[in-house]
This record gives sequence, C-alpha cells and structure tokens, in this order.
Amino acid sequence: MSFFLKNFLAEELGAVTLDFLVLTAALVGLAIATYDMVASGSDSIVLSTGNAISSVNGPVATSQDISTILQ
Repeated sequence: MSFFLKNFLAEELGAVTLDFLVLTAALVGLAIATYDMVASGSDSIVLSTGNAISSVNGPVATSQDISTILQ
C-alpha cells in the first residue's frame, strides 16, 4: 500500500489531476454562489413587478384589438 502511495505522489499526473479537481470544485462553488445571489435578487424584482402590474386598472387589450391595430 505504501508503494502505491509513494508511486502516486511521485508521478506528476496525480498532481495535475488534483489541481484540476480543486479548480473544478472551486468553479462549481462559485457558480452555486452566483446562482444563489442572482435568484434571490430576481425574486424581489419579480414580486414588485407583479404587484405593480396587478395594481394597474386599465383596459385590457384582446387579440382582436391587437390584430385591428396591426392592419
């Protein structure tokens, strides 16, 4: 077992694999943190936009009205 460990530590492929693993884990962690920040920020924007739209009391355009305007 110790021969395998010494051989693994002596080869450079193991070090490159470990570097790649650490960098990939850091990238995944950064992506998760970024997603969490964007998702929480967009929730408040969506809620405030929905409230603003629902508070407007005006005429609602139907598809027939739109097709009449486009002609």
